[in-house]
Amino acid sequence: MKRKVLLVFFTAMLLCTTSYFPISLALIQYSSAITVNVLLVGDEEFMSQLYYLGTLRWVPASQLVYDGAMPATHDCFYNEFTITFYWDFGWRQWDSDDSTHDPIALLNEAISEIGFQSGMIFNGRHIDLLMVWTGQDMGQAGYSPPWLNACICSTYPLHWMYLDNVAQHELSHQFKCEHCGNNCVMNPTLCLSTNSWCTNCKQTINDNKFRFPQYLDIQTSSGGTTIPAPGTYTYNYGSCVTVTASATSGYSFSYWILDGNQYHENPITVPMYSDHTLTAYFYYGGGGGGGGGCPTLFVWNGTSYVEEGVLDIHAESDVTVQHQIQNILVLENGVYKLQLKELDNYTSHIDQVKLYAVDNQGEWHLCPLTYAYHNELGKVTWKLRFDDSNRVDLKPTETIDLKFAPSIAYSETAYFIFEINGYNQKPMPV
Repeated sequence: MKRKVLLVFFTAMLLCTTSYFPISLALIQYSSAITVNVLLVGDEEFMSQLYYLGTLRWVPASQLVYDGAMPATHDCFYNEFTITFYWDFGWRQWDSDDSTHDPIALLNEAISEIGFQSGMIFNGRHIDLLMVWTGQDMGQAGYSPPWLNACICSTYPLHWMYLDNVAQHELSHQFKCEHCGNNCVMNPTLCLSTNSWCTNCKQTINDNKFRFPQYLDIQTSSGGTTIPAPGTYTYNYGSCVTVTASATSGYSFSYWILDGNQYHENPITVPMYSDHTLTAYFYYGGGGGGGGGCPTLFVWNGTSYVEEGVLDIHAESDVTVQHQIQNILVLENGVYKLQLKELDNYTSHIDQVKLYAVDNQGEWHLCPLTYAYHNELGKVTWKLRFDDSNRVDLKPTETIDLKFAPSIAYSETAYFIFEINGYNQKPMPV
């Protein structure tokens, strides 16, 4: 499973009996559905057929609408096995050899040209499967060796209405399901007329539906390392992985960010029901108390607030720091939404915040601050609009929600700059 789809309320000890972790962590991570990330690629012949038939509608993968191929396949696997395919588009990445008609040679050619390896990163996701489509005659509808984690399907000479059946048949092979002689989609002579599996084939897919590994990406800020060391690791579905943060001399462990959520226990145990990104953060010094901290900026991407980074305003008095936003900042209901959080053990003293939209000519346009709400102090909009003596204290665990009105059209915006004026007195390494 690669994404959170359903939350099932079990106790932490039922989910992972090898090590304790907080019940909140278990609830966030567990899902009853398994998601397999699939990279779709097609050659020019396949693409020209789709455009000719008018069956392809380009939309984000998260809102896939693909007429004539794959929706029924997706529904069949989910309804029968709770397997969800998350499609990532890589169309036009493969230029097939027009003189080659052998499916093994064509598939190997596509793998080589794309540079496919199971687990490779594409659009921020670890890819489990490669599905290749060709419009060339292979002498058969498909070829799907599970040991390659890849399959190839041909639309020649099939009508587009049969593409779903071909996809379902070939993807079933990836779960080690072989041909059969029953009234089943795995029967080569009947697969174009049915989308159901026989009892034996259902059992085979169920026995192998957890075969793809789950990925854990471990990262750190400066000031420490982790055990296991930072890197990418693979684990079996349902495994529980314990990670320990270890600070270097002069630093202390502060917190974890696991898939955008903050946790403070160390070590931390992560249940591997999906892919995860885990980052350990450290701070210089032995603890909180006097002085200020570093606020962390989060931006709204249309689905959730994602961490943008720590804003370094360490100084004895007010300093101004400008940060170019790296993540997608979505215009929603007429405003841009951002958050400032104090994730350290110190207090930040914030005087003013600004957001600039930068156009394609490099000109900065100030986006008016329309809303600022402190989770303890309430509305603080007027305090954060001006550079004056009125500051807002952001203490550990506190949050300020910010909203800015657009200054230019979203389509004319090349990137955004966030500006903060304030200070902290937290000791820094020399």
